[in-house]
Amino acid sequence: MSTVFDAISERKKLVNNQDKQLDKLYGTVQTIKQRATDINAEVDSQDPLIQNASDITEGATYGFMSKNKQLDKIIKTENKCCNNISYYIIITIEFFIILIIIASWF
Repeated sequence: MSTVFDAISERKKLVNNQDKQLDKLYGTVQTIKQRATDINAEVDSQDPLIQNASDITEGATYGFMSKNKQLDKIIKTENKCCNNISYYIIITIEFFIILIIIASWF
């Protein structure tokens, strides 16, 4: 008879231990859910800024493409030596302008 009670007692201890572990797991899952909700809210709040940056970058890209076409025309009409140097100078200036635009977002 005592072995039956011992088995029942062991079973209750096991179930209680599992309940405690499940409670800890539930708390962890709740914490993760809250963090995921916070991250989602932050991403949603940053989306307009990202869209704005994308629009600015797209506009700058089209502007640079237009300027590059103009540079190609100039390159074809001027002498090769001076033209190459001026082409690299203009590319360098454009690169720094892009860096300034990107830095201004932050």
